[in-house]
Amino acid sequence: MGNRVAELRVNLGLTQKEFAKKVNINDSVLSRIESGNRPIKDDEAITMARYFNVTTDYLLGNSNVKNTSVKKDDNLEEEFPEGLKMLRRANKELTEEGKKKMLEMAQLFIDSLEKK
Repeated sequence: MGNRVAELRVNLGLTQKEFAKKVNINDSVLSRIESGNRPIKDDEAITMARYFNVTTDYLLGNSNVKNTSVKKDDNLEEEFPEGLKMLRRANKELTEEGKKKMLEMAQLFIDSLEKK
């Protein structure tokens, strides 16, 4: 289960400290959860699952299905296929620092759109 939390966190380019702050737990608690040295409490699992948009079953390792709901407006495969290919490639090939920089650039772009 801790591996799933760490995997999801890393895929978003977040450090333990950053993610712990986002889900309102101590970063040392998150470290122990991810290393398997502390069980995750129900409320923590729910908060993390909501943050990652996955089921608690997926988070806890009881299922390999990340999310059972599909948003009707989420047509990224059709609307943004080249972008998704690029992101998948970057996810496989970039270092963690590179992924973090890419996310920062994307956020800057989004912020510039919102200012218009």
